[in-house]
Amino acid sequence: MWSDGRKYYGSWSNNDMQGYGIYIYSDGVRYDGEYLNDKKEGFGIYYWTDGRKYDGWWHKGKQHGVGTYVDT
Repeated sequence: MWSDGRKYYGSWSNNDMQGYGIYIYSDGVRYDGEYLNDKKEGFGIYYWTDGRKYDGWWHKGKQHGVGTYVDT
C-alpha cells in the first residue's frame, strides 16, 4: 500500500511486481494480471471506474496483441 491510496496484492521479486497481481490505483482503476519487472506483461484485465474494460494481452506495460475492449 502507498500513502496516496494505491494498493498492490500479489507477487514480488527484487522489489518489483512479478507474476500475478492485482493493482488498484488511487482513483479506483484496477488491473488484474501478470507482471514482469514491474510492468504489465502477459494476460491481464484492466477495469476503468466507468465500467469499461480491456481483457487481453500486454507487453512492456502496454496493450499488445489480441484483446477485447468493452465500452459500456
